[in-house]
Amino acid sequence: RFGLLETEIIDIIGNRKRVSMMKWATIYRSLKKFLTPSGPSSRIDFYHPSFSAAIKEKYLSKLENFQKSLMTYYLNSNDKLRRAEELAYHCENCGEKEELTKAVTDWDVFDYWYDPVNKYELYQYCRSTGNIDSLDTFYLRMLENLEDIPNEELGHRYFRVAELLLYLGK
Repeated sequence: RFGLLETEIIDIIGNRKRVSMMKWATIYRSLKKFLTPSGPSSRIDFYHPSFSAAIKEKYLSKLENFQKSLMTYYLNSNDKLRRAEELAYHCENCGEKEELTKAVTDWDVFDYWYDPVNKYELYQYCRSTGNIDSLDTFYLRMLENLEDIPNEELGHRYFRVAELLLYLGK
């Protein structure tokens, strides 16, 4: 969605094709003129959207499988920030409503998307779960399970959850 880190590309294609670092270096050097840093933390993306579309059409024609590979990768990722940034997007695009529900009810994902700019995307992900009627129960359980956090932070979490649920019509 926002480009991939070099380590993510190596992990993903390495798991599928057994790509060595030497092979990756060759691939990267060949593609370097078509790539550009994307976003913070030096993610890699294609320089031009039409080039990206051509690559997807030619090499990722089974995009659903590729999308699922990315979803699975982020489901198992230990990088909390990248997991929070990418997981809900890939779950939604794969139509994996149960995994999407788990993602939007994960504090790391919730905290990442709940800000003045991104919270509307969080609202959309919540709607896409098809599970709005149960989300209030999930969130209340999450709040009840919070332990050892200062009252002020607890109050902020209750406020954010309440605002989200109100926006969703709960």
